[in-house]
Amino acid sequence: MIVLALAGAAVAVPAGCGGSDEPEGTGLPQDTASELERRLDEIERRYRVAVDDSEPGACADIENDSIPAVNELVDGLPQDVDPDIRQAVEESFSRLEELTRADCAEVEPAETEPETVPAPTETIPETTPEETTTETTPEKPPKEEKPKKDKGDEKGGGAEPTPVDPTAPGQGGGALPGAGGEG
Repeated sequence: MIVLALAGAAVAVPAGCGGSDEPEGTGLPQDTASELERRLDEIERRYRVAVDDSEPGACADIENDSIPAVNELVDGLPQDVDPDIRQAVEESFSRLEELTRADCAEVEPAETEPETVPAPTETIPETTPEETTTETTPEKPPKEEKPKKDKGDEKGGGAEPTPVDPTAPGQGGGALPGAGGEG
């Protein structure tokens, strides 16, 4: 703030009249004084953004836009401007340039949290298995062997017959051989 007050005083005093000493030339032209004040306000605004918000881009704007514009205005002052006024304006804005450069050299960008961007995910298209129709034929159950009758022994004098499940297919559900009602 002190920096900008210094430059403001340089613009205000030369534009005004006065003093006990009579100037050797003219004061600053009104349009140049107004433009210098506008540029001074611009530098102050940019400086505040740089310092208060830790925004080095504002310093770059001062360096690349505001200061060159001020230097152009000061260099373009008419020759009949009082030499003391010219010197005060030149020195004030030169000092303003030095101080803003020094302060801006200390401005570091504000730390911001990095944006969390989700990692790209690869989408694998779902594949539907093709339907295939396969005809299957059920296996035939193995044929049960029927007990062979012993031709020579009708009365059951030999080996005992193998019991057969009466509910098994092809058995007819009838009586078991050798299980007659005789006793």
